Amino acid sequence: MSPIATTTLAAMFPPGALDRAVADGLVRAQVHPALPLTIWNYTEKCTYANAWDEVTLACRGLVTDASGAVLARPWSSSSTTGSRARP
Repeated sequence: MSPIATTTLAAMFPPGALDRAVADGLVRAQVHPALPLTIWNYTEKCTYANAWDEVTLACRGLVTDASGAVLARPWSSSSTTGSRARP
């Protein structure tokens, strides 16, 4: 049996991209009060600024552990109009 492949935050985004999105107020991280889990979500600022990119689109309920391993990803967003005003 082969080992399970694990995706990490570092493998998902260019270096510094997630940190910049958080610093710019486009993404927020919420840490679970008891478990070593973090959920990443885009913010209202991202929505109103229409600041969608690979980071903000991926942070729609992305769950990671303390090491940055991705445990759950959101369903990909679908846009029927094809506009960037999404997700």
